[in-house]
Formats: sequence, structure tokens, C-alpha cells
Amino acid sequence: METKTLRHSLLALGLAAAMVPGSRAATTVFQPGQLAVLQEGDGGTNRCLPLGVITGITNYSASDLFGSRQNQIFIDQFDPAATGQTVPSVQVAIPTNGPGAMLINGNAGTEGNLTLSGDRSVLAFTAYQGDILSITTGQPTAPSNLSYDRGIGTVDAFTNYVNVYRGGGWYGVATGKTNPRGVATDGAGDFWGCGNGYGSLFYNPALTTDGPKYKNTSETAIY
Repeated sequence: METKTLRHSLLALGLAAAMVPGSRAATTVFQPGQLAVLQEGDGGTNRCLPLGVITGITNYSASDLFGSRQNQIFIDQFDPAATGQTVPSVQVAIPTNGPGAMLINGNAGTEGNLTLSGDRSVLAFTAYQGDILSITTGQPTAPSNLSYDRGIGTVDAFTNYVNVYRGGGWYGVATGKTNPRGVATDGAGDFWGCGNGYGSLFYNPALTTDGPKYKNTSETAIY
């Protein structure tokens, strides 16, 4: 896994028992005291070559940092007490096809954030939604320029993935060049995004049935 791109958030989880109160660590997959890392891309060799080509690209591939810029998402577990780790002890692959499919740019510094919920029950992240490589332009183009939905995903200690929201309301309409940046949750159904010039974002599927809402930053809950 030396070639895999690991970006952004390292979380000192205290997962497992902490994420599932009352459970025994032996029954969980993510373990207490480990780190969770959001990995962008599969580290594959199928890049658009030669580098620097900007037109006439015909060999788009998934997890292509330079061409399609559409990368799979993985949630990895590492032991902070160990040295020289190149392979995660746990790896959760977020689907790249189907209703819950999510993907990420891999080149954008504003993407790739991973957070632990306020009640320590789930990890949360945000990304583009749609089948990977289902929308392309024939040249290197950020997915923020394409008509992909935006969405919210969570993963619990048992590696269960849930697509909490999919649509055009989280970080603006698709093709609006709005990067899905980060999301935080209390674990009880409320989700906040850092937002953009319009303010922070709020979403609760039970309260905002018509989609996420922009909120003034002074209204954003702090945990």
C-alpha cells in the first residue's frame, strides 16, 4: 500500500467499545485506541499518461489523480503504537456504483475530511455521489464541475456504511463547482457542514425533508 494516497484526517478513535456502548471489543471490527484514516484512491497504476496531457484523453480509469480525478474512498485502520505500517488492519471500501456510490477528487485540498461523531458512534464524511466515471468530459476536469450529486456517508464500528443523504442540496447544486468539504454529526441525526460563502450547512432527515439548509454560522452547534 506504499503507493496509496492517504489524505487528511487521522482520528484517535477509541472506536469499537466507544462507538458501541456496552459491547465487547471482540465483537467489533474497529478497535479501541486505533487510528481511522480516509484514503483517497486505490493506488492503482492506470493513470492517464503521459502526464500533462489535457485533451483527447481516452484512457480514463477509476482512482486516476491526473485524468478523471474520480477516486474511490476507503476507511483504513492503523495502530498508532506500531511503526512502518504499510497495510491497514481494517479497510472499508465505499461503493463506487449503485444508489450509495460515492467518489472523491483526490487532488482537491478541501476534500477528504473524516470526523468522529459527538457520541462516538460513527465516522462521517462527505463526497460526490454517482457511479464512478459515469460522467466525463474527455479532459482532466474536477468532479465539482460535473453533474454529480453531493452526499453524506457514515461508517460504524462494525464497518456498516450508510448513505445518509444524496442530492443537489449539500454544498450547492451539482456543476456549481462546490466541493463537498467536511461534515460533522452528533450521532443523533443532525449533520453540519462547514459550508461556503452562504454559511454553514445543516441537515437532519427527520426535520429537513426537502434537503439540507444553509444556516448562519452563529447558529452552528459546537461540540
